[in-house]
Amino acid sequence: MQTTIDRPPHIHRWGHDPIWAKVVVTEPSAAGTGITANSVSPGLTLSHGPERWLRGIAADQGWPDDWPSIKANVESLMIKNFAGMIGEPVNIAHVVAFLADPRADFVNAQDIVADGGH
Repeated sequence: MQTTIDRPPHIHRWGHDPIWAKVVVTEPSAAGTGITANSVSPGLTLSHGPERWLRGIAADQGWPDDWPSIKANVESLMIKNFAGMIGEPVNIAHVVAFLADPRADFVNAQDIVADGGH
């Protein structure tokens, strides 16, 4: 049996299905329990997969094959976020650490987009 879930009307800020799905799953699970339930939606973040993908683009474009040159080209020509950079895992870890901190106990049922800003 297949279940179809329509996008809730109050989820209108993002057009990405994975994000609204996280918000829909997160919101009801947090209600009235005293436990906060939040999610993080990272933007392009450097790891093995994205690095392989970006190295392929660099080869296709004829860029130098050393990582600092590739990163500089990607950030100047491809990245359109306000930070102007590819995210690093530590950038996402800081958001998760904030949400896990007891001082963030009033942040609940939120999806935090950590993508450098758009």
